[in-house]
Amino acid sequence: MGKITRITAVAATAALVFTGSLAATSASAATADPLTRVDSVSIAPSGFVLLHGTTRITTVPDRTTSTAVATLTRVLGTPKVVKGTPGDGTNVCTVVPTTYTWGSGLRITDKRTAKQTSFTVEITKGIVAGRTRGAVILEGPKGEKVGQSGAALIANAPASHRAKIAYTNPVRYQVLLAPDAGSTAKSVTGVVATTQGTGSATRIVLIDSHFRVGQLDGC
Repeated sequence: MGKITRITAVAATAALVFTGSLAATSASAATADPLTRVDSVSIAPSGFVLLHGTTRITTVPDRTTSTAVATLTRVLGTPKVVKGTPGDGTNVCTVVPTTYTWGSGLRITDKRTAKQTSFTVEITKGIVAGRTRGAVILEGPKGEKVGQSGAALIANAPASHRAKIAYTNPVRYQVLLAPDAGSTAKSVTGVVATTQGTGSATRIVLIDSHFRVGQLDGC
């Protein structure tokens, strides 16, 4: 009887080990989604890039809002959605867009019209909470972040790539970080950082895509 009892115990232990291995495999499969590794979102002139450290996980173009929102939802969770009403405007300056906002730090604005075929991306914070991560970094195309000093950006940008915003206190500048493909010398558009303050107190307060240097009213 002692031998039979020992064989039964060994079989039970083997079953537990096998079951545990299956559970571990299932858990690994459930977390295999590479988007769960994303720890930074970088705005690019044609959309945005999702990264893990310096490794690019995927690039999301700015042509299909639903795809972009679905991808960011997997990374950052469900956004706050404010829907525009059709017929509220006739052009890009007056149309009421639909916006998707994550943690008041990242916003997609879908105001596509016959004149504008891509959505815009806006960063207002350096970090936002992720769906599976405590924090996801938000940055410009070369690692620029809201809250960082903007003094060097202003000093090093060509005159055509920066604009001082009149009648603001503290002083504000707009500085091109990366140009759109259709940017011209007369209308410089792309990923643009807005700074506030002067000297060592200058800080980046906003980063926008498809923005024109010197633009004030969204038109």
